[in-house]
Amino acid sequence: MDSLYIKSIDYLKSDTFRNLTTLKYLSLYRDKVNIKLLETSSDWALLASIPAANLSYDTMNYPYAKEALFINGTSANLKHELLSKLPENNYVLRSNGYLDLSRFEPRFDIEAGHSYISYTCSSMDECYSNTGIKGISHLTEEAIAMISKNGYTGNDLRKYFSNGSVWFGYVENGEIKSICFVYQNYQDIWEVAGVHTAEAERNKGYARVVVASALNYLLEKGLIPRYEARVDNIKSRNLAENLKMHQFLRIDHFLLNPISLNPS
Repeated sequence: MDSLYIKSIDYLKSDTFRNLTTLKYLSLYRDKVNIKLLETSSDWALLASIPAANLSYDTMNYPYAKEALFINGTSANLKHELLSKLPENNYVLRSNGYLDLSRFEPRFDIEAGHSYISYTCSSMDECYSNTGIKGISHLTEEAIAMISKNGYTGNDLRKYFSNGSVWFGYVENGEIKSICFVYQNYQDIWEVAGVHTAEAERNKGYARVVVASALNYLLEKGLIPRYEARVDNIKSRNLAENLKMHQFLRIDHFLLNPISLNPS
């Protein structure tokens, strides 16, 4: 397992940005991941599987999925070969590029899940460089409550903050109006996540201020920021683009449910 794991990481790191999601999960769940790797003289493909019960996002959004799959590689044919060997089970599959799954329809009902776009930047415009908001390294109950509205559990947050995370809040009259936090995604790539604004305070620009503060914090430390938005979340995407971040990745989720297990 160790040699396969190391070889897989080496392949994925040949394009860290493109394979970022899989690198993150393989690092977090090394003791729970199952890896299949195919190689030729010029191409490779990797299929990683993690029990979905270990992933809070998956259990919340895809409760019937038993396994979370991550497919990466340079060859569509090798990817298809790996997927063709899947045993019957309920899966959520993450793909970082177009992948034709129609050939698997005789075996699986295939349904599109969520899709996400990743953004990054290497510098900030001067108008965002002095927001006055500083990162806070200790979690408060109010901060946990607000960030948790974006799907993070208290355990998730405590784990992130034990590894150097900080949060940024726009505060008025002692109350947090808008919040986000940063955490280490993979090596020097850090995520700007958990953006949430109190419902009564939306459309006032507060989210842009806290996200800009987080970006400044990471850039000043020489880290690479990553911001992720659901494809159908236009406000979140506009926020990234208004801060002049650029897209570098799209991840599509697919639900694969074996037809033979479908009682209908």
